[in-house]
Amino acid sequence: MADKQESVGRSVVSDPNANRTNGGDSGGTALGQQASQALEGLRSVIEQASQVLRDLTQAGGQWVQNTDRAREMAQGLRVQGEQAVGTVSRQVEQNPMMSLAVAFAMGYLLATMTRR
Repeated sequence: MADKQESVGRSVVSDPNANRTNGGDSGGTALGQQASQALEGLRSVIEQASQVLRDLTQAGGQWVQNTDRAREMAQGLRVQGEQAVGTVSRQVEQNPMMSLAVAFAMGYLLATMTRR
């Protein structure tokens, strides 16, 4: 009697398709196909996301390069501005009367132009 129970238990455990009908196999195939399609769709979405991340990384790198270039240009402009201010300051110190006359003439011309 113990042998019968073991054999019954084995048949149930060892044969997972024992309760299925022939239609169950086609259902399993359909499920397998759906799972394959779902996996392909998932792979496609992952590839698209990876491409977007690569594009963003590349754009970020270009932005950093442009920022560095802009910073260098700003520093160059600042140096040129400081040099120009230094040059004008020296001119004013060396020729104060001429600088005053030039400033007056520029102011007069500007005032004349804005009246019209």
